Amino acid sequence: MIDTGAFTVSMRREGNKYFVRRVKALHKVNDNLYDFELKEESDGTQRIFDFVPMVQNVKSEACTYVIDELDRSLHPTLVRTLVSRIVTDKNMKGQLIFTTHDAGLLDGKVFRNDEIWFAEKDRETQSTHLYTLDEFKPRADLDLEKGYLNGRFGAIPFLARFNELNWE
Repeated sequence: MIDTGAFTVSMRREGNKYFVRRVKALHKVNDNLYDFELKEESDGTQRIFDFVPMVQNVKSEACTYVIDELDRSLHPTLVRTLVSRIVTDKNMKGQLIFTTHDAGLLDGKVFRNDEIWFAEKDRETQSTHLYTLDEFKPRADLDLEKGYLNGRFGAIPFLARFNELNWE
């Protein structure tokens, strides 16, 4: 995907040939079609288009993609569906490593315990420690999202005392 400033194009190569297409979004309202440049779409829609080449590559190649804040600008249901499809597809050749703040993705039916990692900042040294959910040996029937949000696995941000923020 290439943003030219005026419009967006996608480019792919097949053998010695290159194919370039202008990317537009079509919206159907009643029986009328309206087209929009990709840059006129929401951040979330643009982000989905950014993921298309990644999904194609992990499906066909033994590659690894690392994405920081996978859930940025996307609805939680959409992220969950995307991740579930990638993780459960037995024909997937590549892998996806991502960070997220979406606790709803903590699902033992989608991920193994050793595939879920937490990052916790040390208050004193400000260093970050990484550890896996597997270290806690949670029961299979445990609601991981609820357990995490209640502090069972750590990695909860420490917040300033709100009365010290001078909010009125």
